[in-house]
Amino acid sequence: MNRVKLSTYPMKRFFPLDIHFEMSVDEKQKEICFNHPVTGMKHTLYFQSPESMELPIDQNHNLYIMQSMYEIAPALPQGDTLQFGSSIQYTETPEISDDKFSPTSASSIGIIGGADGPTSIFMSSKGEGETVSCGLHGLPLHSCYSVPSFQKGETSNFILEGINTKDRNSEEYNFS
Repeated sequence: MNRVKLSTYPMKRFFPLDIHFEMSVDEKQKEICFNHPVTGMKHTLYFQSPESMELPIDQNHNLYIMQSMYEIAPALPQGDTLQFGSSIQYTETPEISDDKFSPTSASSIGIIGGADGPTSIFMSSKGEGETVSCGLHGLPLHSCYSVPSFQKGETSNFILEGINTKDRNSEEYNFS
């Protein structure tokens, strides 16, 4: 053997934020601030347009969830993502590609279900030719979901669990 090639995957780290907040459908706007655990930069999330949803599970039970749109200022560093308690994440605006369901173009994927009931998969993507919606502050809009509940209420609980940061790019090493 004359040569060996070693390739590494990109490395990410999770930094917990553990920010809990409530939002009601009547609230027009809500601001949440946090400091980035690596850069120390202050980021502001501008939540807007909350909408309650009722998802039937079976004939006697419903699942209640709230969707809210938000803007983030300033944008997170390239490769960083927010992780909400509902599994929906902030992502940078995806590049348009021929494969609209590639990892770089999928905006969000959420799975709801369990052993006793049906499983639902929610998926959204940005297709070719679509424009990015902007919010009240002129920034790109992203969506997030509250923690699902079996009880209908006036307010919903949201959890911003943390940030996944890009620690290292993939690398290749050649040894002769």
